[in-house]
Amino acid sequence: MRDFGMVDVSVADSALSLFDGHLMVSQVVARAPLGSSALGVGDLALRFRWGPLFSKRVAIDHLSLTGVTIDLRREKGSDVFVLNGLPLALSGEPPPAGESQPDAPPVVATGSSWGIDLAELELTDSRLQLASGSLQANIAIRRLVVSNLHSQKPDLPVSFTLEGTLNEAPVSLSGTVLPFTPEPTFTLSLTSTGLDLALFQEALGEIGIGGAKGSANLEVAVEGKLTGTGPNLNGSGKAEINAPRLATPIGLSGESLRLDLKQATWNGDRLDLSADLTASGLSVTAQPVTVSAATLRLDAASARWEGRQVNWQGSLSAESLAVKGAGPNITAAALRLEATPATLNGSRLSWQGTLGLTSLALTGSPPDIAAAALRWSGQVDSNGLTTARAEGRLELDGGKLAESDYLVTLAKARTEGKFETTPANASWPIAAQVKLSGEQIAASATRGARDWMTADRIDATGLTVTGAGGIGATRLAVDGLSGLRRGGSAGYPWRIEARTLRLDHPSFDGARAITANTADIAGLTLRLTRTETGLLGFSFPASGKGSSSSAAPLTFAFNRVTVGDGSKLWFEDRSLNEPVRLLARPLDLTVSQLDSAHPDRDSPFDLSASIGEARIAASGALRLFAATPGGRVDARITALELPPLSPYLAESLGVHLRTGHFDGTVRGGASNGDLDGQIELTLSNLFIAAPDPNAPLVRRTGMPVETMLDLLRGGDDRIRLSIPVRGRLDSPDFDVSDAVAQAVAGAVSSTVMSTLKLAFPVTALISLVTDMGESSRIALAPLGFAAGSAALSDDQHQTLDQVATLMQGRDSLRLTLCGKAVASEGQALTLQRRNQDRPLLSRLERLIGAEPSAAGLEPADRDSLIALANRRAATAKAYLTEAGIAAERLFTCRGEIEENSDKGPRVELLL
Repeated sequence: MRDFGMVDVSVADSALSLFDGHLMVSQVVARAPLGSSALGVGDLALRFRWGPLFSKRVAIDHLSLTGVTIDLRREKGSDVFVLNGLPLALSGEPPPAGESQPDAPPVVATGSSWGIDLAELELTDSRLQLASGSLQANIAIRRLVVSNLHSQKPDLPVSFTLEGTLNEAPVSLSGTVLPFTPEPTFTLSLTSTGLDLALFQEALGEIGIGGAKGSANLEVAVEGKLTGTGPNLNGSGKAEINAPRLATPIGLSGESLRLDLKQATWNGDRLDLSADLTASGLSVTAQPVTVSAATLRLDAASARWEGRQVNWQGSLSAESLAVKGAGPNITAAALRLEATPATLNGSRLSWQGTLGLTSLALTGSPPDIAAAALRWSGQVDSNGLTTARAEGRLELDGGKLAESDYLVTLAKARTEGKFETTPANASWPIAAQVKLSGEQIAASATRGARDWMTADRIDATGLTVTGAGGIGATRLAVDGLSGLRRGGSAGYPWRIEARTLRLDHPSFDGARAITANTADIAGLTLRLTRTETGLLGFSFPASGKGSSSSAAPLTFAFNRVTVGDGSKLWFEDRSLNEPVRLLARPLDLTVSQLDSAHPDRDSPFDLSASIGEARIAASGALRLFAATPGGRVDARITALELPPLSPYLAESLGVHLRTGHFDGTVRGGASNGDLDGQIELTLSNLFIAAPDPNAPLVRRTGMPVETMLDLLRGGDDRIRLSIPVRGRLDSPDFDVSDAVAQAVAGAVSSTVMSTLKLAFPVTALISLVTDMGESSRIALAPLGFAAGSAALSDDQHQTLDQVATLMQGRDSLRLTLCGKAVASEGQALTLQRRNQDRPLLSRLERLIGAEPSAAGLEPADRDSLIALANRRAATAKAYLTEAGIAAERLFTCRGEIEENSDKGPRVELLL
């Protein structure tokens, strides 16, 4: 021991039997001159054989060591280990003679040409104290056994087992090794619990990993071979790290990490493995981005790393995922990604598989985006962050896009096709060729309770998106479209509704041009409500955000636009003291060659509509987009009831129409703003309600209104006028002087009043009475109605059948139907609406014998009662029309309310 540099060596006891080959040594202590801790051996027992020594082989049957204490240190920055104060050269070469220092202890040199046969080596109750820089390892060996170490039997495996602790963490190690073959092989099994990762900080720091902390439980099995090209390894195992921490190159913290390494193979150039990695309470930071997850699981069913290429087949899942830092904050309740497979070759990534996210949200960088679920399946190829291509299917449920001024929601969306990124200078980041469908789409303002639009379903086939921002489709179909609604006390229903909208080859060029081959709208409902401030719902308040955009306005081009298949127009004018309401149904419209970019082109059109029993037909060509709109029109109106338009006359002339039909034609056009046309009109059975002698019209003309109308009427009670139209679009000139002169001349030359003699069949259902208020009129027995009702009874059907038979035999006969309501019907009408709005309650009341009562209900307003009277007349008129009586022979009065009447609710029938 002194030859090795130990200056203080002591042996408590020893025994040697040369004949039996036994050696026993007790309490060996050896100390180097540097004052370090002593190398100690408690007991040494050796059993050897003499014979092999003559063949330069050391043959030991058994070597037992107990209580060995070793202190091995290496200072930071030094290559020399110090064994209990004794320096050891890392190479097997002694230092050059010229470099030895006279006072320095000798350096141990290893190397021998002798062979060794060690049947068994046993080391128990020993300790190795290892210090290398920041590495402090306290290795306690409870028992180490090495067997069958025979240098001249290279194919005989050396086996070893070890039980002990590493820094108080239990360690168990076993395996075999063939150290003397040309390509040494080994097997190794290792288990450990509670191993402190801080022990390996220095070794990890050499590869750039710093601040490692945590407590590890390990279970590893490895087998390998050392070849001339490098080691070949094959292993499996499990590792669990509690409270893991990492400072560099990324920040990492978590509750636990669990690795299940099912299989791993390394041949020096390629690593193949199959493993599962599970983390809980994980947070990873790579400035400025932080990713956290309550749980994360990485499943590598098959993975390979070879050179710059990595292949992976498996899945990645996470719960309570959050990404914060650069860009929007991203959260998701759950994420699942499957790769079948994924390949990374340098900066090129190719991935085939699926991606699913639930409760996805992107916030912090408007607009905010959310989705209840998002799913992708397909193929993705990318080259770094510069270019990417994808082909597959994307599905979204419960989507939401919110900004300070608007909110867009959808129930479901599906898209399938090809996507690719565009150059950095492109207007739009993604180009696509897909088909798209969406369900329950809605857009609304975030303030003012204004709904912009909803759609039950949208389907786009052959959808193309370009990097220039252009978008087009082979066909776009929208079902259940609604637009412009407002809630609250000042609200109004949808202004626009359509059952379907179909666009053939629609497109937007990304700048200003919107085009389509055809646009077909079916089941359109257009509500136009005029108020003192304009059309209700068609004014758009400013968002409050300034805009400096000077972009050119959008242009529109459609080869054909059609509206029909049950379309209708509701018109209501609330700007008058008494509202005007008209319903045009059905409405059919066709417009061709619409092009705002070429305002000089004609757009031919055809229009047909019905207002009640009236018919409207128009055709021609318009120039809607010209600086001064123009075109030509040929229109015909038949049997238009005039009483609904009475409020306009009441507002301007102070008179109300009681009955009257309008029939007429309009022919003409406008060119450069100049009008040239002709209106031919016929007013049939035009009578006014009891006139006000102080009406504005009377004051201006100085003549009673009845007298003026009598002068204009012909012998058949019709007023016929032919009116030329001249002037400008903004100030049209209607010349009625010649028309009035002709009409008055005809009236003066005929008998204004004549005796009407009619012979009617005597029936039990029809009685003739003289209308005392209109001495020249004959009235039939009125149709009575229940309070609040406009429905015809069976008896009334029979009565109207008799009237129809009467009129069918007399073509010159005309019938006026005047609806009457009684003021006392107000509560009954309110009760009827209450029963309609609450059918279940009404049905339950009748079931238990408690008939609904109108007591305590607020009576309906006068407008509702007038509408009830009008419905009664309209119902009777519609019945007669269905019975074959031409609408031109039927007239309705303006509905009236009687305050006190013993005649009750009714429709009067006047001939």
